[in-house]
Amino acid sequence: MNKFGQLDEYDKISRWISENMPKISKILLLWGLGFYLVGNYLRGTEITNNFAGITSLSLFRLSQLGVILVVFKIILFDNHSYRFIGVFLASSCLLYYICSNAQLLDPFYYFVMIVGTLKFEYKTILQLYLWVCSIVAICLGTLTITGQLENMTMARPGSDLRMSFGSVTPSDFAAHIFNLMLAYAVYKKFKFNIWEYGLAIVTFFLTFKYTGTRLDVILMFLLLCCVTFLKPLSQLLNYVGTQIVAWFIVVYLAANVFITAIFNNNNKFWNMLDNLLSHRLTYANTALIKYPITLWGQYIPQNGNGKFNPKEPYFFIDSSIIRILMMNGIIFFICLIIFILMLSNRAMQQQQYYLVLALFLTLISAAIDHHFLEISYNIILLAAGAQIISLKKDNVQPNLRSYSDSMMDEI
Repeated sequence: MNKFGQLDEYDKISRWISENMPKISKILLLWGLGFYLVGNYLRGTEITNNFAGITSLSLFRLSQLGVILVVFKIILFDNHSYRFIGVFLASSCLLYYICSNAQLLDPFYYFVMIVGTLKFEYKTILQLYLWVCSIVAICLGTLTITGQLENMTMARPGSDLRMSFGSVTPSDFAAHIFNLMLAYAVYKKFKFNIWEYGLAIVTFFLTFKYTGTRLDVILMFLLLCCVTFLKPLSQLLNYVGTQIVAWFIVVYLAANVFITAIFNNNNKFWNMLDNLLSHRLTYANTALIKYPITLWGQYIPQNGNGKFNPKEPYFFIDSSIIRILMMNGIIFFICLIIFILMLSNRAMQQQQYYLVLALFLTLISAAIDHHFLEISYNIILLAAGAQIISLKKDNVQPNLRSYSDSMMDEI
């Protein structure tokens, strides 16, 4: 105040910021997440090869701008303790180091977004994701149909031409469609009306017809089964309990690594399984043999996923599980497993079984797609974290809280 007891300009600005902190925090998060979604989605498309004004660097900078806005929100507008901010900054520095070793920053950006959306309304996150990614996909599809954007096509022997609709590969486009369907199902809590079932079935068949992607279409079928049989599946999850679900996740992830490690292409059974998985086991096994598993991550040069050099042999790690273990290191891999277990435990205790089923589907997807920590594909970890860690329990009284839950609240 000035000497006359009146508020000066600085005091007015300070009071306005204090009164509008929640609103400013929300705006920064939505704009930051929106920028990151657009940048992350477009970096996996052919748009940089067809439009001179749009480069990979500019899209990368757009993603960085989104992350900077969310960091700004976390530190200045979220009313966190100094201890929380210190842990966040230290964890960010460590994760940035790990991701720099792998030359892949998406896990670091995903971590920032998870922290930025803690206790935020999860339906708003899903709405933003659905609107942004749907609009981008429709625009890219329109540009490819009108011939203004290259439509990468592939063909398997004896099958129709597979189309990517602006994405780098047809599989990438199919993965986007699956993840959009999954996000919408979570938004509706796995409860569809007759029209939504009809639209999902039409999407299922059109995706298979035009992309020819078997594995993601199988995931869409599993999603429809989960929505249809939500009640008995919820009863089954309630019966087996939190610990069994946690052990199932751990065993599933360990089995993925174990099967990849013991894969033998001279064995008839393994060959059949590898062919079903489009040779994903071959290349994942090659990575395990050729490169060591490190603590802090490493860069693994790859030749594939739309950046194929015909002068060199094809090599690409499609499995996110093996990819994260090999490129981000065992420390990050273990921390990611702990985070997934925390989410599943909280969801089980709060009886939000549709979120548990969504986590299962994303983990199945992680075995065949390399997009697990790319936010324009997998928004489920972000939305589940916002919903489950939120103080709002979705009108469900939680059971006795575990030690891991207490840790989450303390952080």
